[in-house]
Amino acid sequence: MAQKVTEFGSFVDDIFYNIFFQPDDELSARYIKKYLSSELKVRINGTGIPGNSFKDSIVAARAKSLFQVVQVQEVLANSDASKASGGSVSHLTLFSIKDKDTGDERQESSLTLVTCALEDGRVVISELTEINRG
Repeated sequence: MAQKVTEFGSFVDDIFYNIFFQPDDELSARYIKKYLSSELKVRINGTGIPGNSFKDSIVAARAKSLFQVVQVQEVLANSDASKASGGSVSHLTLFSIKDKDTGDERQESSLTLVTCALEDGRVVISELTEINRG
């Protein structure tokens, strides 16, 4: 989990941990449904990805691989961000990916900029920009 810098950053880090890194696929699916906006905007390495395609890719990646956090560092959050109203935060994450079939493991890093907003009375991730390096 992240080096805790802000309450909002910890809130977003918890969402990402439960979607990507914990081992329970059903819990991951619940977090995807609850915390990723129905209108999610995603851009990875400069390429726009439809929100539903991104959500499907998470399920497919979890089926093929195990993800483990090595280190998470909150880089910056806007000063008025809160888990009650939303805001923006960036994290630098180092993680490993292990192929479930071959056992091959590799290290990757990702810098994310996440924006959360109120949607149907709940704060959800509405935008994700990621720079990923494998």
